[in-house]
Amino acid sequence: MKNIIAIVLFFFSFCLIPLIAQKMDYKLTKSKLLKVKEKGFVLVYSATTEKGEVLTVSKYRTPNLKGRSLSGYQLNHYDAELNLLTTKTLPDKQISVIGLDIRGNKINLLSIIKNKQGGIDYTLLYSDLNKELDFKKRKLFSIEKKDLLTTLGRFEMGTHLNCCDNEEDSKKLIFSENNKYMAFIGDLNGSKVEARRIYVLDEQLNTVIDYTFRSSIKDKSFVFQNFNLDNKGNVYFLGKVDREKKKNKPDYHYELYKVTKDGHTKAILNTEDLFVASLTSVTKKGRLSYVGFYSKDSDYVFDGVVRFDVNMDNLEITKPAASPFTEKFFNDKYGKKKRAKYLRSFTMKSAFMLDDGDIIVNGEEFESGLTPTSNGRSSSRTDFDDIIIVRMNIKGTIVWARLINKSQRSSTAGKYFSYTSTVVNEKNIFFLNGSDEVKKLKDGRIEFLEPSSLKKANLYVVIVDQEGKIDYKKLITSEKEEICYEVSHGVITDKHAGNEILLLGSNKTKKQLLKINLE
Repeated sequence: MKNIIAIVLFFFSFCLIPLIAQKMDYKLTKSKLLKVKEKGFVLVYSATTEKGEVLTVSKYRTPNLKGRSLSGYQLNHYDAELNLLTTKTLPDKQISVIGLDIRGNKINLLSIIKNKQGGIDYTLLYSDLNKELDFKKRKLFSIEKKDLLTTLGRFEMGTHLNCCDNEEDSKKLIFSENNKYMAFIGDLNGSKVEARRIYVLDEQLNTVIDYTFRSSIKDKSFVFQNFNLDNKGNVYFLGKVDREKKKNKPDYHYELYKVTKDGHTKAILNTEDLFVASLTSVTKKGRLSYVGFYSKDSDYVFDGVVRFDVNMDNLEITKPAASPFTEKFFNDKYGKKKRAKYLRSFTMKSAFMLDDGDIIVNGEEFESGLTPTSNGRSSSRTDFDDIIIVRMNIKGTIVWARLINKSQRSSTAGKYFSYTSTVVNEKNIFFLNGSDEVKKLKDGRIEFLEPSSLKKANLYVVIVDQEGKIDYKKLITSEKEEICYEVSHGVITDKHAGNEILLLGSNKTKKQLLKINLE
């Protein structure tokens, strides 16, 4: 069996072909099946070199015979055709990797390392990208034990690229659009007020900003949302702040902070009378916007999407532009029948800004609950259901809103459900697993279903074009595969173009990497 299989399905091999009516060209490249002894693998970071080589960082957690958990990180270095060149394991007893960057032939792992005093050191592990991967350490700064929230601290999520959904493995290192700066932010817990440590490096890894932010807001009243980095190395971070209780009105507002080498400035982002439970940041070409689901009644139902735009120079914020979901959208969801014109249980997962300032929003119907078992007990479950796709213009008006019907439930295999999404040439592209047959609903609608077992899972691509038209294709059939791909943990390797996606496939101890290139 060859080490590398470059597959283009349905009639052509080793070339790019158009995908149905949407004319999306794609190429699939697979690594050789690897057998590993560690369990609980999750792909968390990836980067590509100028030569197209791929470096992946996967987290693993394996119980041993004493009932303890052995955990760490595995680094795999592949060539452009996914031939495995090097593997290196980093035990994580004293280390937590929170970011990956490759510049030239240099690899940098941003890490948190527990020190002898019980605090933590923010540390760069750096190495030439060679067979040895012999890492050296450079301490950036330390946080004392008294300022830690947990053993290794709590660190917040940056721009979300569908890396994963849990805080432990979420993205904490962000990059400027011009790729000249990188930044991270830590939560300090040494006082009762909101406090952050903000750190920015340039492309030569020189320190640009090392700033400790403190406010008069009580720590428990400040909910961190997200942070961004502009092309000058300035950091913007958003928090949700509780205020006095108001009957039938939102009892919170949002505060936006800009941190430069000279200090910080603040602006209030007021939702007025709209309930906006959370906001997602999105930025491109000098624009910074925040989007979220809104309601006129509560934080637990959604009437539409709201958008705020920010002047990154002076932090001037536009009034919220709220746009309700369309009739066509509710037809996608419920069919042509009477129904309530609002949604529940949806989570916004990502937002993408286009060159003209339009924003494409992706969300998923997500619920956790209990399922009765035959022995009278209950088991936990997670439902990964319908996907929302919304395009908003620069004025905050919905251009179109669509919905992909999906029904998937999991008690242990959640990483195989949900989806990975990206945007290429204004097309919103989704990768998801489903059963062999796609269910036909009333009014010409369809629904992707959970496969009867992971061995029966097929990998689908769904494309939503510039006008909101939806089409789909079965990329990989279960009959030809030994593994199932972890679509909830897909990684976009390019920081901005979004046209290369990695999925890790699993079948017990067998692992396989899939690279999808889109044009």
